[in-house]
Amino acid sequence: MKSNTINKLLLSLTIFIICFFSIGFSVLNKELTITGNINYRPKGDIRITNIENGDITGATIQYIDYSRREIKLGYKSTGSASVSIKVQVTNFENNEMGILSITNLPDDAKISDYTLGEKLTKSDGNPLKAGDSLTFTITFTSTVEELKEYNLIFDFEPICKISYENIEDTASLPKEVLKNTKNFTINFGSSAPDDLQVTMGDTPLEGYTYSNGSLIIPSVTGDIVVTGETQSIITLPVCPSVPSYSDNSGANQPVLNGDMIPVVYSEECGAWIKQDLNKTYDYNQQVWANVVTIPKTSYSKKLVGTDTVNITNSPIPNYKSTNQEKKSSTSNLTLSFKAKNQGVFSFDWAVSSESSVQSGDKLTIKVDIDGSSKIIVDSIGGEGGTRSGHYDSSVVSAGSVITITADYKKDRFNNGGEDTAYIKNLLVLGDIEISSTGDYKWEEYSSDSSFSYSLSPYYELSTETGIFSLKKAQAHSFSADDVGKYMCLEQNSTTCSELYEITKVDGNAVTEVKKYVKGGKFLARDSYKVAPTGTIISMNDINTMWVWIPRYSYTIKKEDGSTDYYGKKLQISTQSKFPNEGELGEIDVKFISKNENHLGNARYTGDTIDGWRTNEAFNFDNTPRDGLWFAKFETAGKLPYYCDGSENKTCDISNVVVKPGVSLKGSPDVSGYFYIARTMQKEGNPYGFDSKSGDLHMLKNDEWGAATYLYQSQYGKYGNNDYDIQSKLIFPNVSVTTGNSAGRASGLVVDVSAYDDLTTSDTGKGQAEPGASTTGTIYGIYDMVGGYAEAVMG
Repeated sequence: MKSNTINKLLLSLTIFIICFFSIGFSVLNKELTITGNINYRPKGDIRITNIENGDITGATIQYIDYSRREIKLGYKSTGSASVSIKVQVTNFENNEMGILSITNLPDDAKISDYTLGEKLTKSDGNPLKAGDSLTFTITFTSTVEELKEYNLIFDFEPICKISYENIEDTASLPKEVLKNTKNFTINFGSSAPDDLQVTMGDTPLEGYTYSNGSLIIPSVTGDIVVTGETQSIITLPVCPSVPSYSDNSGANQPVLNGDMIPVVYSEECGAWIKQDLNKTYDYNQQVWANVVTIPKTSYSKKLVGTDTVNITNSPIPNYKSTNQEKKSSTSNLTLSFKAKNQGVFSFDWAVSSESSVQSGDKLTIKVDIDGSSKIIVDSIGGEGGTRSGHYDSSVVSAGSVITITADYKKDRFNNGGEDTAYIKNLLVLGDIEISSTGDYKWEEYSSDSSFSYSLSPYYELSTETGIFSLKKAQAHSFSADDVGKYMCLEQNSTTCSELYEITKVDGNAVTEVKKYVKGGKFLARDSYKVAPTGTIISMNDINTMWVWIPRYSYTIKKEDGSTDYYGKKLQISTQSKFPNEGELGEIDVKFISKNENHLGNARYTGDTIDGWRTNEAFNFDNTPRDGLWFAKFETAGKLPYYCDGSENKTCDISNVVVKPGVSLKGSPDVSGYFYIARTMQKEGNPYGFDSKSGDLHMLKNDEWGAATYLYQSQYGKYGNNDYDIQSKLIFPNVSVTTGNSAGRASGLVVDVSAYDDLTTSDTGKGQAEPGASTTGTIYGIYDMVGGYAEAVMG
């Protein structure tokens, strides 16, 4: 009895287990409904739903069967045989699906009407939705009499989506891939993006590789987002004013290295401009040949739409006299412009002086419209200390010529108040021209209350901040001539994160603009290389600047061979001394060919040259050179303290630049500078230098001499007639920022000017900042005096 009971229990348990698995198998072949309206289908719910014979030649089918994801096939060939089977696949999934692989499928089998690894679609190209089917054909072949058997296992996988951010031209790139695909590759081609980042299933992906424009993902496990910066060739702005030079000094034409780009400077555009090599220099005019290098990539602007606007510009330049506390002096100002459209111009005026009734300080303002003059202000400054007023013109016609003249005259007595006259909040109808005469000039100044929009046809986009900067910006009333110019919407700003291009002007109002933001990266070096002459080269896109020192010979010594006095022309007064008390004079220089070499005494006999000498710098490593490229500014940026200790030493030069307005960060030793220079020419360097030609190295003593001797010749600042005797010395850099100077030849000065400040110097003749270069022009070498502590190789 006991035994029978146990047997019954075992039998019942067996029945229960069989029922459980039967029910489970059935359920797994149907949709499982979960509370909360969430439907789940297992991967196997896309399945093979039918199979039938196709074309059969030279063979007989032994057996054929299928299940949800398997096909079993056996056939016997009688020699050369071909067997086709038609397979129907039905998608019961909510997701789009595909067949990643078919295990045991022979290599010589062919699939028609479908490609493995791709999405399953209907004949019209649309994806299989729930209940949709696709039929495709698999063909097997055999060449001998044999029995062929296959157990094909289908791997159905869902589709993973691929999306791209900050990458342009993605039309030809894949937008989907099957899950679990191994070593999936995205080929970007020649427009490969930079700064690539990949996320998969909302998680940053690690382990992918990206090189030569190909992204390889080791295994796809979810949706993919690829973020980067697009690289492409773009069209760059062109300057209408491109200086052109023709040199007849005999200087050797510069020999370019790698991807150097010859440039000249345009004052109109306030930028360096691409120019043909043989039109970039004239050593007789102290215009030495300049080139720049460009990084591989840089940011481009991205159009984000066209906006309808209504912006009326009220430019408000302010001017004030400068003869404060200068008794018996006059400060004069003349402002003139031609009205671009009909309208009214206006300004405010003020004068502040001593309150004594005996004061003779006086402000006079006169307005002339098309030859008709009217005195607007005739004020004695002492009447109450401060007086002010406002002027509005009557309506003037388009094309009218307007001139505003202001004179502030001071008497020989006391000073008081601000001792200044003002013209403020000036609203004009055209581009203004300013001139000033008399003892002291009026100067433009800014006011907290002023508001205006500045326009420019040129801009720069910072590669570090993504901020736009307007170049040579001016404020004036809008007109149809401003279509195509750029502006910022921030008050009184010439920098902005959103740049506006004017596309429509009605009267004095901008009514439509295009809006730009920082876009993807473009192939900067390639874009500039293929760009036409006149293309503006943004300083933000320059990483190094160089000046050509042509091969030359010189004569320097006095008749007796002494070095107490240098050169043949002792033009500078004895107050300007070198450390050895020798006095500055002109060095005779003549340019020579590569094959010429002079080893004479380099001296004069009386006024006659008695021997030439070729600077040793032009015979590098016993090889004669046509000339040498000299860094235009001190090497700056973030200089690495450390170089690796391997035999082939390298340094991190990603932030090393030769350009103006950059502070030096870091102070390597001499060996550090040496390896920095060598690394800058290695294969794949960011400057485009040819690693197999030339020799980029730390500056040597004799090369320094080559630049300084040329400066003190007829081809350098010493021979530049724009400077008087006391201004022929190179102005010092009184800061640690490249390209700055005191704006005068000697003395510690707190006023520092930038390398491209072309205003007239207040000491002697010439210009403020180019006086700090070896030519007295913007084309020379800067930072030769002062600046940061320097070192040269022996």
